[in-house]
Amino acid sequence: KNGPSVVHYTCVLNAWAKSDDENAVSRAEALFRSMTENNEIDLDLAAYHGMMLNYSLRGQVEKAETFLFDDIMATHKPNRNSFTMLIDAYARCSSKDVGEKAMKTLNKMRELHAAGNKELAPDDVTYASVIRCKMKNGKLSSIRDMTEFEKFLMMRELQIESWPFRHQESYLEASVVDRTK
Repeated sequence: KNGPSVVHYTCVLNAWAKSDDENAVSRAEALFRSMTENNEIDLDLAAYHGMMLNYSLRGQVEKAETFLFDDIMATHKPNRNSFTMLIDAYARCSSKDVGEKAMKTLNKMRELHAAGNKELAPDDVTYASVIRCKMKNGKLSSIRDMTEFEKFLMMRELQIESWPFRHQESYLEASVVDRTK
């Protein structure tokens, strides 16, 4: 084959996702549409994730939900990243019920994982995204403001055994110590 491959197009979708251009999403959508219409391009899950990232980084929840549940799930077996990008979209939107939506999405992941999709096991990034959603309209302004008891309650609610921010917190503490020397 001559010409760009799915990898090249996916790179462009990812670039549009990170662009400040006000027309970035519509340009990514046009590109993705042309990709789906081109029979010489075999769209992989990474290409779908490139489009999903455009919605996620801008908090376009409705488009992200539709894209995941109608487009990705119709053509591919979604993985943890597919669902985590949707949860990130919730964290970036202005809706007041993002904590509930994030929990519903997490539970859907768990349900599909239990049904046999081993690629859907939530990880620390997924749980961290859910926590950000749950805190969005809460009384705490930062995860670092949480007491150990509040962290414990959150872990219990999410049914997790370890705090997903533990590596970030130790990094933040180390960087604070380094600056004081």
